[in-house]
Amino acid sequence: PKQVLLPKFHSIRSQQTPYAAPSVTKFQNEEESRCFEIFSRNTAYEIFPNVEMGRLRLMFLQACEARDAIRHAIIALGALDMTSRVRSQGNVRDAARRDFGSTASRHYKYAVQEYARAIKYAQEEGGQDLRTALMTSLVILAFEGWIGSHEIAVQQIRIGTRLLMEWKQQQ
Repeated sequence: PKQVLLPKFHSIRSQQTPYAAPSVTKFQNEEESRCFEIFSRNTAYEIFPNVEMGRLRLMFLQACEARDAIRHAIIALGALDMTSRVRSQGNVRDAARRDFGSTASRHYKYAVQEYARAIKYAQEEGGQDLRTALMTSLVILAFEGWIGSHEIAVQQIRIGTRLLMEWKQQQ
């Protein structure tokens, strides 16, 4: 009988990197690389926790090679995760404000800086394909929700829904 080969699934938090950093480095410094690594090893599993979302996690990580907006948003999310790990209680933004000189504050400031770069690149990339526009909306939603900006997070849900509805009408 013919044997069907299926992909192996690793544990949710595999010790191996689920996706290697881009082969030709797109990172401008060690901090960007470290935050990408945190995202790929930890944050991606927290945002997309179940096995069925593995393909979505991989899509985001692969998009980092081609899309600056998504790469910088993922770096920002990795930096937020580092902030959360240092300051494990309460709102990330409030914790960073309380202790301005702390490690958490430095990670938070870096996250905001990378997030601003992601937004800048998203605006520059403008007329993106639907897939990239939806992915950008999702990482913005994740960032804004994480820092407690629920109005902006809900706005991103509406934008993503509108994009999908427009696409569906064109089909």
